[in-house]
Amino acid sequence: MGLVSIGEFSRLSRLSPKALRLYDELGLLVPDHVDPATGYRWYADAQLDRARVVALLRRIGVPLAQIRDMLALDPVSAAERVRDYWAGTEREHAARRELAGYLVDRLYGKKSAMYEVAVRDLPARSLLSLMRHAHQDEVMQMGREFFIHRMMRGGVARVDGIAGAPFTIYYGEVSGDSDGPVEFCWPVPSDQAAEIAAGFPDLTLRQPGEARDMG
Repeated sequence: MGLVSIGEFSRLSRLSPKALRLYDELGLLVPDHVDPATGYRWYADAQLDRARVVALLRRIGVPLAQIRDMLALDPVSAAERVRDYWAGTEREHAARRELAGYLVDRLYGKKSAMYEVAVRDLPARSLLSLMRHAHQDEVMQMGREFFIHRMMRGGVARVDGIAGAPFTIYYGEVSGDSDGPVEFCWPVPSDQAAEIAAGFPDLTLRQPGEARDMG
């Protein structure tokens, strides 16, 4: 197995030496060998593929913490995680585009409704919920972890029809500066609610008619 210097590995991977040192510290891309006397880093040729994956993930804006999780997965699961991330990114971009259009109209003095609000009556339901403080760049990932990886893939029962659709409640502004809080909700059949909730001690079971205590 051939070893190359950090400078050569930087050229081959298109990652700067500074980035390589950071990824080493975070455990994302650890050198194959570090000279005990000088601390100089040497990389194996076989590490190039991982380095290029890290570089590509960074180019599409994946946070370093999420990259670490993705690299720990098998290729199929990692591909699904990337697809989920990009779908969330596109939704966020669409929302920002709409907000930018609203701001432009407002600054031009145009009168327009920022959002179109629809009201729908739904029956009271039992809910499993998770309350978290989250900034804008964290909400989508937290939602995917809760709805897809814990609830959906865990086979957790839910109410039939539109009343069973999972949803998110924003109790405060969520942005780069404000962190909510946010509540992720998964409707469950009332006759199974207590049994289901027993398997998720970290979640809150909300029964019909109960108000959420915000502390």
